[in-house]
Order: sequence, then structure tokens, then C-alpha cells
Amino acid sequence: MNVNYPKSISIKLLKFALPLLVMLFLQIAANAQSYTQTEQNCFDMVQNKVAYDQAGNKVWNEVNVRNLCKGTTNPNTTISCFTNVINNYNDWNRGIKECSAPQNKVVRSVEETYDIATYTPLRGNWDSYFSDGRKSNNIWAITQSAAGLSFQGLGETKTNFTAKISGSNITASNNTVGLLSEARNQINWSDGTIWLKRGATLSLNLPSPKPQTAADTGMITRFITIKNNSAISIIGALINRTSYEDPRNKDGIKSYITSTGEINAGYTRTVGESNRFPVNEDLELVFIRKGSGTLFKAALPKNKNLTTFCYEVTGTYFVPYFKECDGGETYESKYILLRNEAGFISAMSLTYYPLGGSTTKTFTTESTTAGYQRKIYLPLDADTSKPMTLNVEGGGRSLKAEQISLNAFEKTCYKVWGDAFYPKVSPCSLNPSARTIKLWNNSGFISTLSVTYYDKDQSGKDVSRTVSTNKLQLTQTETIEVPSGTSPTPIKVSIYNNYTGKLITETPVSANFTGELCYKVEGTSFAPTAATCDDTVGDTSGETRQIRFQNDAGYDAQMLVTYFVDEVINGNKIPMLKTLTTGMINGLGGKFRLVTIPKNTSKGMPITISLQGNATVKNNVWSTTLSDDFAASPQPCFKVWGTVLNPDGGRCNQ
Repeated sequence: MNVNYPKSISIKLLKFALPLLVMLFLQIAANAQSYTQTEQNCFDMVQNKVAYDQAGNKVWNEVNVRNLCKGTTNPNTTISCFTNVINNYNDWNRGIKECSAPQNKVVRSVEETYDIATYTPLRGNWDSYFSDGRKSNNIWAITQSAAGLSFQGLGETKTNFTAKISGSNITASNNTVGLLSEARNQINWSDGTIWLKRGATLSLNLPSPKPQTAADTGMITRFITIKNNSAISIIGALINRTSYEDPRNKDGIKSYITSTGEINAGYTRTVGESNRFPVNEDLELVFIRKGSGTLFKAALPKNKNLTTFCYEVTGTYFVPYFKECDGGETYESKYILLRNEAGFISAMSLTYYPLGGSTTKTFTTESTTAGYQRKIYLPLDADTSKPMTLNVEGGGRSLKAEQISLNAFEKTCYKVWGDAFYPKVSPCSLNPSARTIKLWNNSGFISTLSVTYYDKDQSGKDVSRTVSTNKLQLTQTETIEVPSGTSPTPIKVSIYNNYTGKLITETPVSANFTGELCYKVEGTSFAPTAATCDDTVGDTSGETRQIRFQNDAGYDAQMLVTYFVDEVINGNKIPMLKTLTTGMINGLGGKFRLVTIPKNTSKGMPITISLQGNATVKNNVWSTTLSDDFAASPQPCFKVWGTVLNPDGGRCNQ
């Protein structure tokens, strides 16, 4: 074996490869010499700043970066383009391809480029003027990048938009048209405003672009007059859907198309849009109090013939009111109302999904104390096909959280009440003609009232619906709204003793009752009574008669009334027994009850009156009967008197 064989092969390979290595070294040296300092700066910037894609993966490729930076004369422009493409498309190779362009052009997309020379003079801050040369409170910043030309409001108006330039003409993304001066330091807009670059001299001789009429383009400019006759200072502003996309807008809209500034009590101000908008674009007029959330929103009508509006603000710091100055439509947006009638701080919030978004947003009213009334309006960008959650907070806790639909913004109202130890929230009605039932607790125990009404289902059967009060303590009252059912079945009003969990009374009420009914509970937990607030027991709807009972005794007593009404069962008319009781009422102060029975009871069936005492030597104090056709006037009256050792009773005229 020739042991020198591997060595001889290595020497031969070295002799062959050495010239190639020398050539490669010379080529690299040549490349380095031909790579300018500007190109090297570009290379270093890419390596240091954008060597990772949007997902955080390293995508560094030296050859590609050399190609990107080759020939560049402005590293900042190249890197700006490259960064923009990666951020928008998460595509390193696309960035290399699109941004390796001649340096007198910047690529906006694969299809479109623009001249840097056209845009560069516009960058910087611009002051805004009215058409007569008066300076406004608006300041605009114009920035340029590979994404295009952007305008940002830095003054009173803080909206953002983009624009395109064709010669001296500027077309903004909000459809306003501007005319750029030859020196490129002044822009006259079609809405009459003028922008002047800082340091330039204003010229009122520069022509403005011809305003495009609503009839020609479907564009509209609106003017709103605000008369502040309230007790607070307010700010009026116009907003559109893009205002909701501003990341600074968390608890409310703070970014406006145009704003009135603060309007003190007694002052009037007129504001117009700083830009023209399509007739069919959603646009809102918003009123806020400085440092607070939204007080009022009006959805401006999509009608090019309606361009002038007037709103008057009245009311107080707690409950402001907004109405159209001439008594016309206010176009108020849909809302949910919160009324604070409590002894604690409360707020209401709405969590929803914005259109096209997968992350929820939350709007919250300002924190309120007793006497405040605030609204949450349906957000302009809300996707109402997705779940929305309404939350009412009070006393440092959530009192009510529920999923709601679009319909909730038509009629929903909540009030908070009670104290910090027993906070409560209840529905309240926005309908002045709504029918309601009130419970007044004048007893020594906690009580509740529930109302069961009925709807007909598709098969014609009754389906029960129930609305209830909170648990009420002594002296507390609550009013609940009873929706109109679709069934003629009488409503059931049930009053409960929450200490024992037992039903005190259940009263039938006509299914089509109107107005307000009021009930009260009295007595003790072991001897509870219930009646209407005007001391009536029984159904007062329809044609009725009443029998009076009064306690003139030194003990608790009640009156029982039994009677018959005709009911049809299997085609036969049968008298059915009914019983009503006043409940035990005490004799302090001469309390009384009125027992209501139907005018037409079963013919020939007497009505029985029984007076009963509580803890007396003779609890069945007295009884009698009335004929079925007894006269309702004068009103029959019965009473008890005496003591627990000598109870007695009879007619009131005895």
C-alpha cells in the first residue's frame, strides 16, 4: 500500500482550488470597493432594524440586502419603504423586490409609484385659516411615507385622513378637493378653509377649487347652530365612523371632524363641517360636557336637502335636555338610559364588537351620583349581529350584566336605587303611556311583588311571562313596567313575604288594564297584609261593587268575603266559589279595607261576610250574608270593636 497516496491527492486538490479562492477573494474585494458608504449605511440599517419579520422570525439574507441597498441614494427612504412592506404584507422577499426601485420613485404598491419631489415639500405642520383670512384653532401635520400622504389634526380637530396629488390638485380620502399653490406652501380647500405651511405668507388671491354640488356628486355640507340655555358648558362635535377607529377613543369619542369648542351657558354658536361628506355616510352630532362622556347624540339624516339644523340645550348639570330649536325632529340616536336614584355612585357600560373586528370595545358613561341621568348610545361602528353586553355598576359591584340585542336601544331604561349596603337596579319605562305596577313596603319585613302575564304561542296556547320587583325593605317602593300580553287571560299580581317565603296575596287583574296600579304590604312577618295603595282588595277592573271593613277594636282583625261567579265547564254554567280576605289589620288609627267583588255574581247565591279576630277569646267574631243583588250604594260597611276579652262586630251603623 502506498501510504503517500492521500497526501498526494490533497496537494493536487490544493493546487486546483487555490486559484479559485484567490479569484473569489479578489471579487469580494472588488465588490466591497464598489459598494458606496451610502449603500453600506443602508445595509447596516436593514441589519440593525428590520432583520426580523412581523412574526419575530429572523429572515436576514445578506445577498438580498446587498441587492436592496445597491444603488440607493437615500437609505431612509429605502428603509421606510422596506419596513412598510414588511409591516403590511409580512413578506421579506416582496419588500426586497418592491423597494429596489430607482431612487427618484417610491413604490406604494406593485402597480403605483409617485415622485418624491411632488410630496417632499408638503411635509411638516400647516396652520388652518378661514376663507376671510382669520386664523382658526386647527393645525395639520402632513407626513409622507411609502404608504402615501397622511394628514393628522393636531389642534381643535383631531381627525386623520390621506390624500392623492395630481399636478396641483389634491383629492382627500374624505372627498374634499384642494388646490395646491405653485410654491407648494398653501392649500385652498373646496369647503372654504385654507391651509398654510409654517413660515409661509398667506395669499387670499389663490383660487379655490370649484365646490362640487350635492346634486352632482352626492356630497353634503351641514351647518348646526347650538343654543346653550342650560346650566352647564357644553362642547358640540361632528363625528363619523372613522372617528371610532382612533385608538385614543376608549370610553368615548374624543376625535372629531369638527368641533364648536366650549360653549358657555347663554351663548350660541354655529359649526359647519370642515369637510364635505357623502349624503349616505353616517354622521353624528355629539354633545359632551368638558371632562365627561357623551350627553347627547343626533344621527344626522341622509338627505341632501337637509343641511341646516338648530339644537337648544336646556336642563341642569344632572339632567340636560336637547331639542330642535324650531320644535322639529331632533334625530336622536338610539340609546339605553341610566337614572341614578341611589345613595351610591353608579355607571353603565356597553361592550360590543366593532364592524369587521374580532376584539371587543367598551364604552362607559361617566360615574353618576343621585339625580344624574345619562345615556349610552348605539356606537356607530357596532356590529349588531354579534353579542353586546350591558353592565350596570353601583356601590363598587356589578348590579346587572346581560346580553342585549339591537332592540334594547329602542326602549331600555334602568334606574339604580337603594343604599351602598343594599344596592338595587330596576327597569324603568321610557314610554309615558306604559302600564306599570308599584309596590310600597310599609311592613316590618322584606317583600317582593311579581306580575305574571300571558302571550299566545303559535299553537294558540298561553305562555306565561313574569316581571318582578327587587326585595324591598321598610318604606321602599318600586315601580315595574308590565308589557302588553297577547292573551286575554287575566294577569296575576302576587305579593310575597320574603322573611317566610310565603305568598301573602294573589290578585287577578284584567289583561288589558292601563295606567298604574299600586299595592302595599303592611303588618308584621307573622301577620302580613296586602292591599292596593288606596286600601282596596280584589280586582278593580270591569264592573264591580265594594264592601267596606274597618277595625275600631283593640286587636287585629280581618273580613272574609265569599261569593260565587258563573263559569262554563264542559258547556255547562256552574257557580264557582271565590274568597277574598282583607288580611289582619290592626285597630290603631281606625284602619279600613275595601273588598271589591264583581257586579254580577251568581244568581241566587248569597254573599257571606265573616269578621274574625286574632288572639281573642272568640276569633269568629260575627258573620252575615248579603243577597247576590245587594245595592252598591250606599256601600255596605262592617266593623269590629271591643277588646281581646270582649270582641264584637257588626254593621258600621250599629
